[in-house]
Amino acid sequence: MPPEPNLVIKSEFSRLMHVKPSAVSNWISRGQLTAPALKPDGRIDIELARQQLGDTVDPGRSHHRSSRPPAGTEAGTAAERAKLRRLKIYQLELEIAKRRRAAAAECASLVRADGAAAAWAVEFSALLIAIEEWLPDLAQMLGADREQILVAWNAFRQRLADQREGR
Repeated sequence: MPPEPNLVIKSEFSRLMHVKPSAVSNWISRGQLTAPALKPDGRIDIELARQQLGDTVDPGRSHHRSSRPPAGTEAGTAAERAKLRRLKIYQLELEIAKRRRAAAAECASLVRADGAAAAWAVEFSALLIAIEEWLPDLAQMLGADREQILVAWNAFRQRLADQREGR
């Protein structure tokens, strides 16, 4: 006689319920699993046993086990699976962003704006001083009037000062 598909032995039932076989034995000894779910030959009717456990097992202690789908079945609705995929993608995006920030910091590609502005101001001032020192030589090389070049330079400097003050 072929085995009935709805009847299983205790170890198989424990696997389906995601518990140890001793938990099934405890359910039986506490009267949470009884006939007709328990057959005389020791096998367990899966559907009847789940109904009995739904009525007798403390939901605060074991609902997480008995509410899980049997092994090998897909859990959750399509919406739940889609939400889980979106959450996993979001986690991966966060991890990528974190790694990019770490790599940028390691390569010293991140610069503090206030420090950069101050450094540029120092460099620009040094450039202006160097140009002022070089102007007399430039005028001589070009055969231009030294005084005219200095007047033009001073006009340029005044324009820079006016721009800084917003005039």
